[in-house]
Amino acid sequence: MKNDKLNGLWKGVYKYGSGYPEEYKNRQEPFTLDIRFDGDNFKGICQDKFTETHFDQPATVEGTFVPNLISFIKRYPGLLMVNENEETIVVPGTPSVDIHYTGMYYKGLFSRTVRFEGEWTMTSYYLNDLDKKVFYTCHGTWTMKKG
Repeated sequence: MKNDKLNGLWKGVYKYGSGYPEEYKNRQEPFTLDIRFDGDNFKGICQDKFTETHFDQPATVEGTFVPNLISFIKRYPGLLMVNENEETIVVPGTPSVDIHYTGMYYKGLFSRTVRFEGEWTMTSYYLNDLDKKVFYTCHGTWTMKKG
């Protein structure tokens, strides 16, 4: 399969998993991903609730696709954190935490639908009452379809 057939707009959802409070687990958030391939590698942009409410530009993605396996890093335009009161904090000019997505490619047996499904992970931190960084790792799942 030529990877350039994967160019274009993808629509998906990601779900929160371990590392999040119980009320967040399995919460779904929609996103769009617009990607362009150069051989096995690709770059693109991602729009989700955080880019729409906290930034004036999309997140960027860079990754690779080899037979049936996709891997990419999503980066927001600035550092996005959640404090211990679960409030979202944006620190412009500070690099984003890398969010690593991995997944498998699936093609419908009797249809032309294609999709990716996988997991994502990130290690981030919040500032406690003493302004010290407390690190944590979060995981979740994601899926996206061409369209």
